[in-house]
Amino acid sequence: MTFALFFVFMTLFRCEINKEGAVWKLQGIQVAACITFPQNAVTQSMLFTCTLLEDPMQHPPLKKDEALVSDTIKLSYDDQHRSNFTGNFGEKVSVAFSHSATNLKGYEIVIRELVDSHNNDWRDLETTNTWQTSGN
Repeated sequence: MTFALFFVFMTLFRCEINKEGAVWKLQGIQVAACITFPQNAVTQSMLFTCTLLEDPMQHPPLKKDEALVSDTIKLSYDDQHRSNFTGNFGEKVSVAFSHSATNLKGYEIVIRELVDSHNNDWRDLETTNTWQTSGN
């Protein structure tokens, strides 16, 4: 019998968000993404953690004709003030990913949210693709 031991390094980054909102650029964990919390997205100060998921077993399952074209992140929170936050924001929170899908050829960009970690159940989020070329 052969056994292999793998170490999965998770990179994480923390940011405190309050009712004033914030723009959170995730360069601290080497992720090409930005999360925008508008004013009143949360009612009181909360500590959010963004984790870069480097283990492919933690990525969403891909359907036929799908490919992973960006980093996969996990956004979680620490409710140190016991606000009973349910994960539903008071305002729309935006997540912007830089991705490598340069020619979509009829395909669409899909961002998914893990809704049930026990059953690995994901749902598609509302997605808008805004194409911007890098300034050369």
